[in-house]
Amino acid sequence: MLNNKKKVIMVCLVVWLYALCLSSFAQTGITPNALQLDQIAILKTGEKNSESAFNPLGTPSGLIKALGKPLSITKEYAEIDDIYLIVYKYNGAEFDFNRNSLVGFHITNGNFIVRTQTPRLTNKTDTFNFRVGDPASRVQKIYPQSFKANRDGRIFFRLYSLTKNPNTNISTRTNLDASFLFVIEDGVLTGIIFGE
Repeated sequence: MLNNKKKVIMVCLVVWLYALCLSSFAQTGITPNALQLDQIAILKTGEKNSESAFNPLGTPSGLIKALGKPLSITKEYAEIDDIYLIVYKYNGAEFDFNRNSLVGFHITNGNFIVRTQTPRLTNKTDTFNFRVGDPASRVQKIYPQSFKANRDGRIFFRLYSLTKNPNTNISTRTNLDASFLFVIEDGVLTGIIFGE
């Protein structure tokens, strides 16, 4: 029962933070940095091989292949959405799936790295690794717009997907409703959250 309450509280928190973020953007006029969802990856700390990474578009089997066997796998009821989630718990991370699709994750310690890739105008991509325990100044330097738009230590990112038309080779950008954020407390990154 306690896990269900924690799950409901986490979902409510993500929704509330997302609404707060939108309100903050409207008030400050600052638009946060945008990240392409399929360019975000989670790796175990110390892992260098990109093939050992998990992408938020992945499946539970891809999660286990990338991060190894979880401490536990449980079925938990999400009251707000009236669905059952399959929750994969690791030491310092939790991944929630609905029908083999990731609907959220929460990283709480330095056992995992979140890798972001940001395209530049020169057709090159910058890759950055973040983990719990990193100084907030690092996030500020790499993603200044999101850092400026932060509200109560929550640094939000806009998420989008790109779909390329094979006939025209033109990509279409679609903004997503999902939330991705860094939690900062006392100048340190203390959590990384993704939720739909």
